[in-house]
Amino acid sequence: SFDLKNKVILDPFCGSGTFLVVAFHKKVEAGENPDEAYESIIGFDINPLAVAIARSELVLAYLRRTQKSPRNPPHIYHTDTLAMWFGGETIGVSEMEQFFRLAKEFADMLVNFSVIKIEDVMQILHSLSFIENSISKALRFSFHGKHEKDLEIGYLRDLIFRHLISELAKFDDPILKYFLEHAKETNLAERLARLLIKYGGNSVWGLIIGSIYAPVMLSYFKPHVILTNPPWIPTTEYKATYAVRLKKRWQAT
Repeated sequence: SFDLKNKVILDPFCGSGTFLVVAFHKKVEAGENPDEAYESIIGFDINPLAVAIARSELVLAYLRRTQKSPRNPPHIYHTDTLAMWFGGETIGVSEMEQFFRLAKEFADMLVNFSVIKIEDVMQILHSLSFIENSISKALRFSFHGKHEKDLEIGYLRDLIFRHLISELAKFDDPILKYFLEHAKETNLAERLARLLIKYGGNSVWGLIIGSIYAPVMLSYFKPHVILTNPPWIPTTEYKATYAVRLKKRWQAT
């Protein structure tokens, strides 16, 4: 069988996470630390319910192995993998396209300024966990218990940005430092404030933004192994070239 120990595993069409959970157990059984095994598992799926189930299943697998809850949410994200890889698009919600563009700008910045080596995908995963957690906390604390009179763009923007600084500045991580600079230059806090005011305050926006940034960044910083059951596609367009394009796109083993 293929050795998964110390490998970053991606299932780009993970469904409810069956392959991810099996990969996690295989890694632990091969002697990998459960924390590292958990952090090195990545999943994408277009179905938000499947993503929620996959996240829960991986957390439960970790809990059964360690008798404790993981520190970070799983790296399982809601995204249209085929559209993103082959069409350069994200899930078709117009308001989310702005974040897709921002994610590409951020990934380009990390590469162009040599902030991190392309092969250091685990460092990217750790940083993505901090970013998702920090956005979730910033939005939750900024919105929770506020009166309607407080729901003003400038007020929420400043509150969100202060929370982001408070959460991220305490880590000695060059990626997070660049993310704070990126957030400032792109008015990320104001964009998030507008979403809060329009749709309501909910820390789920951390997962939503993470589900845009993570797939984009992981198209630059590639996993070691792709392990998946390809989706059924009602056309012959992808059948002959699917594996070739997949390998070329990610340059994975």
